[in-house]
Amino acid sequence: MEILIDKMYGPCGGINNAFSCVYKSSNKIKIYGNLAHNRLLMNKLKYNRNIRVIYSLDDVYNYDTVVIRSHGISLSDMDILKKKKCNIIDKTCYNVKKVQSIAENAQKNNKTLILTGNKNHPEVKGISSRCIKTFVVDSLESTKNLTMNVNFNAENVVLASQTTFDIDKFNEISDFLRNKFKNIEIYDSICRDHINRRERILNVGNFIDYCIVVGDKNSSNSMNLYKIAQNICDSEIVEDPDDFDVESLKGRNRIYITCAASVLKESVEKLISKIKNLINIKIKQIV
Repeated sequence: MEILIDKMYGPCGGINNAFSCVYKSSNKIKIYGNLAHNRLLMNKLKYNRNIRVIYSLDDVYNYDTVVIRSHGISLSDMDILKKKKCNIIDKTCYNVKKVQSIAENAQKNNKTLILTGNKNHPEVKGISSRCIKTFVVDSLESTKNLTMNVNFNAENVVLASQTTFDIDKFNEISDFLRNKFKNIEIYDSICRDHINRRERILNVGNFIDYCIVVGDKNSSNSMNLYKIAQNICDSEIVEDPDDFDVESLKGRNRIYITCAASVLKESVEKLISKIKNLINIKIKQIV
């Protein structure tokens, strides 16, 4: 049995920056919402650093120090924090900030934003709050329905995306809208880190018979990678290495291990160590 490991396993730059900052901070700070969609990462902050995570601004008091999660927050929530004179540590991912700026410019220029993504995701809610005329779509079908039922000014349409949206779906939607609105502004705002992890799965697809994606099932980034892997070979998503059943590897010849952008490096290394201790294998990091 041989195990291939993604050469860039571990968190993306944005998550790593946010986690490192919070982990080194005073335990008097509050994080508004989960810093990232990863249970193990959040547990490390809550239990090792005793940092409080809040889900309502009712739990924020005047002059509190509040960390904004990597997904960003809405303008109305930001206004509340400012009115409470909070010390705001903004750890919104820089890629998310770019999409927020696209939405703000659309609003400023009285344009309509079509945003690909999950309308219930905090990142999408935060972006949408920055442009009043925002429509969220998640497929070609929902995009076609939107254009049939809404009267758009063809000269004032902007397309952007949630940073972890599926690139194939985005391209499909953008091709359709480009034919519909000749002067549409299209911004491919999907995170390159996410795309690169996806591409590395596809690149090894012909050489593996099993893929393990380390990630949280509540993470769109994790689930998108998992769906890509499922289309190639038998696959599994592992949230906690402690719960992984090594027996599932029996009969496999070549396994690929990767992880989502919100996964700490130590989680992947813990899984590798667990497998290595129980099975005679060769481990090779993809270069």
